Amino acid sequence: MRNFFSVDNEIEYRDTLAARATGLGDNTITGFNPVFGFGVAIQPVHLMPNDHGLLTNPLNLIMGIQRQISLEYDKEISDRVYKMVLSARVAVVVEESSAAVVYNNVGGIDT
Repeated sequence: MRNFFSVDNEIEYRDTLAARATGLGDNTITGFNPVFGFGVAIQPVHLMPNDHGLLTNPLNLIMGIQRQISLEYDKEISDRVYKMVLSARVAVVVEESSAAVVYNNVGGIDT
């Protein structure tokens, strides 16, 4: 099982744990260990909205990629930079919705 939250919420939760004057607070500041919410690891997800979260087994998530993938590139000689753009249609769905919990109105982040 995993808790999937936005990166901002995961950082906010780490800050909350680090503020505790206990061994857990010290370990959160000095280590790179995953943080847990109710005994389940929290996984930060980059495009997850700040006010939502998901609790499910990672194997319950299905990812699809369309076959038409295009790759474009350009070279800027003066900046000595290569620019590459990968375009693809990608989708993620929950296979069994009864085996997932959606969190709404997750607080703590001002957007």
